Amino acid sequence: MRFRAQLRQVKVLVQVLSVIQRVNRSEAVLKLSSRRLLLICSEGGAGKCQVLASIKTSQVMEAMRIESKMNDEIYLKVETAVLGRVLKQAERAKDVTMKLGVSASRKPVIQICMVMKGTTTHDVIQEIPVGVMNEEEVGDIDMPECAGIGTHAVSLFFPPLVDLKPFTEKMSKITDRLTLTADVTHSPDQLTNGILEIRTQTPLFSSAAQYRGLTIGKPHSSPASPRVTTSTCTVDSKKLASLLEIEKIAPTQILGHFTDSHSLVVQATAFEELSVVFVIPCMT
Repeated sequence: MRFRAQLRQVKVLVQVLSVIQRVNRSEAVLKLSSRRLLLICSEGGAGKCQVLASIKTSQVMEAMRIESKMNDEIYLKVETAVLGRVLKQAERAKDVTMKLGVSASRKPVIQICMVMKGTTTHDVIQEIPVGVMNEEEVGDIDMPECAGIGTHAVSLFFPPLVDLKPFTEKMSKITDRLTLTADVTHSPDQLTNGILEIRTQTPLFSSAAQYRGLTIGKPHSSPASPRVTTSTCTVDSKKLASLLEIEKIAPTQILGHFTDSHSLVVQATAFEELSVVFVIPCMT
């Protein structure tokens, strides 16, 4: 098993990791391949939030050499906080090389080799402990559950984060639950007449924000099934606020798939080579 590549646009990797860390700072699965890099992460316990980041390899790596018995793909368990911290340092380097190696104690590590800028040129090598996954472990990876999208979901593009984030962040400090309702009832032929409402209500307090004129996503119901026009998801307010950290990757569009009493699946696209998918389960 071998892997070596030069890193380019290290800032993109740092931005993605900063989003991933809002879900789990301790561990994620990093898939290395010549086509796409994947970062897969989930919370522990029931009602867990999941996230999958996918980046076209050529966007962030070049001069890659990768060999493995699993179709030249390598799966690693890595601490997201450690990897993010090392790559943040690498942003200041002139050249950065990433390779799979072993430590002095013969444990697998990712080695980040940096040629630093300054009055003198010097090399810095950082080693990040990893776990190399075998085929059985790869088969057991907890991939984000997006099954609800294909049946009876209402799909709606989110409003700009600059409009959405202030209300959501404020509410996450007041209440544990937020109810999101996507409504395309009045939009049978218009693709920019969707409505998103975010509401919270307690015995002592209630508040709501409504966003109109939103672009409607492609319907996912089958031709034989009636078209679903409204869907409501009640989610953990802090998880929703964490999701909005995707602003760090400067997304060009954010598409939400709302499935009653199942999950809210959010797909954020920054550019053609980068996408992030969040799955937030509905609360009962």
